[in-house]
Amino acid sequence: MTGTQTDSPMNGRPETGAVARARLHSPYLALQLNSFPEVAAALSAGDYEGALALAAKEGEAVPAALGIRRERNALALAVGVGDLAGVFPFERVVSLLSDLADRTLERAIRAAIEERTPGAEPRGFVILSLGKHGSREINYSSDVDLIFLYDP
Repeated sequence: MTGTQTDSPMNGRPETGAVARARLHSPYLALQLNSFPEVAAALSAGDYEGALALAAKEGEAVPAALGIRRERNALALAVGVGDLAGVFPFERVVSLLSDLADRTLERAIRAAIEERTPGAEPRGFVILSLGKHGSREINYSSDVDLIFLYDP
């Protein structure tokens, strides 16, 4: 066995390249490869755009908190392996991660408002993102610094 090839527990075929490196050297990505087999299959087939589309759907049709975690983990897998493969340039990586932060924030706010005032539209909020989120340069370990303003 070489450093770029291993037996895949998903399909019994050898994995090569970025997927194999992710499985061998990143416990987090290895866990996600096992947790999201459809995304993993698309990545193994070299369909990085398809993997992104599948990852985005992982959070649908489940409660907000679970959906946010599922989409984050699936997207981290697709983006991380695409980054390792050299398919996604830096600008695309930070854009995809920044877009995820935007969607996550939107979904969390909608869920919080719905929980507290069912049927109400989220209105009157302005959220300013500072730092890397504000400049759309989120990386894998970025936190987000937010200012929430509300005017009824």
